Amino acid sequence: MKRAIVAAEVRLNLEFVLMLMLKARELEGRWQTRLFFDNGKNDAVPVTEVVSILRLCNRRNPELWISSRDEVSPAAEAELAAFVERDFKNLVWDVEIGSFRNKKAPVDGKLPLLLELLGDGVCVLDAAATVTHVNEAYSAMIDRSLTVGSTLEHTCLGDIVKQVFTSGKTVHTLIADRNTAVQITATLQPILANGRVNGIISVLKHSDTIQDLSETVRLVTEKSKKLEEQSKRERENRWYPERYVSETPEQKIVRALKPGAAFQSFIGMDHTVLEALALAGKAAQVQSTVLITGKSGTGKELVAEGIHQAGPRSLQPLVKVNCAAIPESLLESELFGHEKGAFTGAIKRKLGKFELAHKGTLFLDEIGEMGLEMQTKLLRVLQNSTFERVGGETTLQVDVRIVAATNRDLEQMVREGTFREDLYYRLNVIPIHLPPLGERKTDIPLLVNYFLKWFNRQLGRDVKGISQTAMDALVRYGWPGNVRELKNIIERVVVLTDEAYIDICDLPQCFHQEKRCELEETHFYGSITKEEIFPLEKYEKDIIRAALERYGSYSAAAKALGITHKTVAAKARKYGLLDWINRWTLL
Repeated sequence: MKRAIVAAEVRLNLEFVLMLMLKARELEGRWQTRLFFDNGKNDAVPVTEVVSILRLCNRRNPELWISSRDEVSPAAEAELAAFVERDFKNLVWDVEIGSFRNKKAPVDGKLPLLLELLGDGVCVLDAAATVTHVNEAYSAMIDRSLTVGSTLEHTCLGDIVKQVFTSGKTVHTLIADRNTAVQITATLQPILANGRVNGIISVLKHSDTIQDLSETVRLVTEKSKKLEEQSKRERENRWYPERYVSETPEQKIVRALKPGAAFQSFIGMDHTVLEALALAGKAAQVQSTVLITGKSGTGKELVAEGIHQAGPRSLQPLVKVNCAAIPESLLESELFGHEKGAFTGAIKRKLGKFELAHKGTLFLDEIGEMGLEMQTKLLRVLQNSTFERVGGETTLQVDVRIVAATNRDLEQMVREGTFREDLYYRLNVIPIHLPPLGERKTDIPLLVNYFLKWFNRQLGRDVKGISQTAMDALVRYGWPGNVRELKNIIERVVVLTDEAYIDICDLPQCFHQEKRCELEETHFYGSITKEEIFPLEKYEKDIIRAALERYGSYSAAAKALGITHKTVAAKARKYGLLDWINRWTLL
């Protein structure tokens, strides 16, 4: 906050007040801030209020304190303070640069020009109630015939002028614009000299200001209602497992969309999940090979089980093989079996997974970890359905449905030569991709609820639910370990918490860091630097929101953007930005 003393010879000068206001507007636009004048007694007024500034300057020994809404504009405060204490006689407003500049000789007749630069209507009366100055905006709103030398007696403000001269007090009233009939505010401020009324300055506010005030009242009302609803949600909006005892309409729809009871154990309502499960349901009815892709922990094994259970082989065995967990030297024996004495330690015949899965389904998990030599032998089985045990000479015929899964990019491995191209195309008959948990965050509350009930039963605990703050933290988290990581977190919290409800303090440290910027916004702003182009409406939405967040009103945002008040209001409603206005209207 900067201190500036108004010189006695200019503090009652209307030119000084107008020039001060114009300079402040210039600084606001240049520094993207909001400036205020204060008399040092918390009587702050915006720099755009002519009458309020004049009232401050009318006091004895006026001392203006200049402040800004933020703490990043000390240069703007200092420049305006220096402007207040300078000599105004040789200043002239330069229209081209939109600022004041020095002129060698004193400038006469500046006041009419300054009045026309204002957005508000201004009229100045002398001690005889005669008009000495009036701008175009004022006469357009009240009477086109109003000129210098006339009076306001024949207008709707005639009686109020007499009242101000008699009482010496400021009057605020509402009148109708003679052209549009829209209500506008009229303020009549007495100009005092030695305790006597030496004239009057009358200011008419534009209709958009009235609309802005009306809009602010409406938004404050909405804000109050929303705060009440938010308070109610904070009391009631916890994630109780009991909420899901009876099916909601949405859950009934999801159950109907899922391809049978075999896939009900896969928890999810996201459209990407439903699409993957629908494809899995169709794949279950045929015998074609299925390749399930997705990051570790996304539920590939659950989908494989669902395909088996929903198909005609459900009464036959489902045999699972984790190719990454078995050494390459033992994988052939594990899949095809071996004869007695085939190698050291082979003391008896062993049946392989293919034989054990006869008439059923063989699930080859992490198939991307299989070596090239083993890939060649697997390809033969897939093509001919025949194989020999290790150390055996008899060719065996099997009837096995193959479902494979991997968390690796097999196409990239084919290009690199680490995975056989013919095997890839043999496996990838029906591809099913499972999205990572970070791409289906709407499913996180459902998964949390499911795991809470599960671990309550398994561990003999009675955790009733989770707070909204903790749930928000879980939703914001990136989940590199996907559903498996979420399951482990919930198990840890259920074991360690001593409370009935899980709160943010019960979660690991990585969940305590607030991330206020949404993923979509981070992606959008980051992509600009990479020259990625988005639809025009995306840029428009962010620009409107940024203006509303900075200036806090439709009118101020409209002036900064160079568009109308109504356009900003319409765009805010279109893009759902009323909450950004709400957070400012109560400041």
